[in-house]
Amino acid sequence: MAQHGGGNSSDVGGTVRLDDPSVDAWLRPVLYAIRLSFLPIIVAGTVTNCLNFIVLSRSEMRSVSTSVYLFALAVADLGVMYFELFRIWFEWAQVA
Repeated sequence: MAQHGGGNSSDVGGTVRLDDPSVDAWLRPVLYAIRLSFLPIIVAGTVTNCLNFIVLSRSEMRSVSTSVYLFALAVADLGVMYFELFRIWFEWAQVA
């Protein structure tokens, strides 16, 4: 079985680091723009999920079983979103 060559430390977890010399010059601004787009996505997702919490926690909505599943989905979505955000921030800051 052929091994993936090199043992490049920037290849950990399938992510690309901007300070890696093997990253082409045209790819750096693209990766930077993608990373900057995370903030509006996080803000919009947080606002939307908070609105879901408000609407789905009303007494008339709690009696419908679908709203309970949607409430749980909003909680899980918020958890995944913030977990991924912190993972990217730690990676970007080269903490881990």
